Amino acid sequence: MNEKLLATLDAEGQIRRLVVRYGEAVALKDAERARELFAQDAVVCIADLPERVGRDAIFLGLANTLSAFRWLDQKCDSGLIEVDGDTANARYQVIECNESAEDGEVAVIAGMYEDDYVRRGGTWYFHRRRFTLRTRAVLRSPGTQL
Repeated sequence: MNEKLLATLDAEGQIRRLVVRYGEAVALKDAERARELFAQDAVVCIADLPERVGRDAIFLGLANTLSAFRWLDQKCDSGLIEVDGDTANARYQVIECNESAEDGEVAVIAGMYEDDYVRRGGTWYFHRRRFTLRTRAVLRSPGTQL
């Protein structure tokens, strides 16, 4: 294999690990762990919520979101990653299940992440992350059992 192909495959592998680390941080409800995955100048837009600009704003938004759930589990498909030197982009289909901390409602959401990445100092970071919600369904309403 040539060096360019090997470098591309290595970058793709590192980006896939970045996405998995984010999902793990969400499942652990660890916003601080997730914070380190974003570039200092990153931008996040979740559905129709206002953009969060900068690592600190992203952290605060995620910490607030995570506190609203007893648990949540997010899974992404393997994604379509395009690498161009020290930048890359990808699209992932996402399924998330969660339970509200307030009322015990259990829901599932489906959507898509569209990501831009940047490699700085040899490390890949999220540079822009946009989540588009496709659908949300309630699996268990408050006061009922599955």
